Amino acid sequence: MIATLWDRRDDTLSLHDWLVALRDEIIKPRIDRARSLADEFETLNTFINRLGPTGDVEDFPLGEFADIGTGLDRVNLSTLHSAKGREFDVVILFGMEEGRLPRNNASDGEIREARRLFYVGFTRARHEIHLMYGQSHPSRFVTEVQERLEGE
Repeated sequence: MIATLWDRRDDTLSLHDWLVALRDEIIKPRIDRARSLADEFETLNTFINRLGPTGDVEDFPLGEFADIGTGLDRVNLSTLHSAKGREFDVVILFGMEEGRLPRNNASDGEIREARRLFYVGFTRARHEIHLMYGQSHPSRFVTEVQERLEGE
């Protein structure tokens, strides 16, 4: 797996070609052992087909997909871990529900780590932050932010 990714680290490589190699050399062998992932595999195939010679998004470079470059017409998908040190005009944090952040039955240390990650995500926004959560169970961290804002 590492060799496959290492050999294809060129940001000018076609996203289509990169995904085909990823699918054929890394994902496909694992899908054969985990049939529960078949739907996701079909979604990947659909995406790859859209990027191919007959698709509607042909010649999309890997570097652009990986956000190597500049421009305002981009959406960056990132984990809380990988967002540290980066800033964006608008940030949308999904899954801000109790039981997910922090997870259910989390230890005190895990709650501290979840709070730290929430803070990292929250402070990535220059202008706007949107916290997405289920209607009935927002994360305690979301509730704390709401309470502080209402107190101002």
